[in-house]
Amino acid sequence: MAAQFQAPTVAVGQFVQAQQTTTQAAQAVEQAVAGLPPPDAAFQQQVLQTLQQVQAQVQQVQAQVQQVQMQQAQMQQQMLTHQQQMRVDFCAVSNSVARLHNSRGTRNQVLQWLHNAQGQLPAHAPITRRSITEVVLQQVNGLLQHYGLLENANQMHMGVMDRRFLLLEHLGAEALEGWELAAAAANQ
Repeated sequence: MAAQFQAPTVAVGQFVQAQQTTTQAAQAVEQAVAGLPPPDAAFQQQVLQTLQQVQAQVQQVQAQVQQVQMQQAQMQQQMLTHQQQMRVDFCAVSNSVARLHNSRGTRNQVLQWLHNAQGQLPAHAPITRRSITEVVLQQVNGLLQHYGLLENANQMHMGVMDRRFLLLEHLGAEALEGWELAAAAANQ
């Protein structure tokens, strides 16, 4: 991507340098003729036409500089868009890998966290399928909120075990055998 910006940047530099050179030349001409007697009308007309041509060229250069700057801004915006899409894609792939890992894990294997919609991982300590039963309601709610699932759990009036099960399900981990029975007993 940096190579795409190199040519427009060089062109802008050349345009600015040409504009400065033109301005300096016009000033030098003004200073050189300041002490001379006034020239005849034909010479004045020729100088006036030359200055008008130079001014027109300067305006063209300024327009080209603006165009190059707009193109550069568009390329920067495209680059930002591509970077954001790459982050989204990375999180999606990472989440798929984590869910696959979690689906094949054992009771004591640490579950991998998923990225949330903002691309962030939770700050919670690692858990296993077995240790999730020790995670208190407040922490489970914090994790569900991180993943945008808390409102749904609240609307469904889920108990702590159901919320843990919802979290495991979101992470791609299957519940331990008999968990449904334990959850039903705990929620009553």
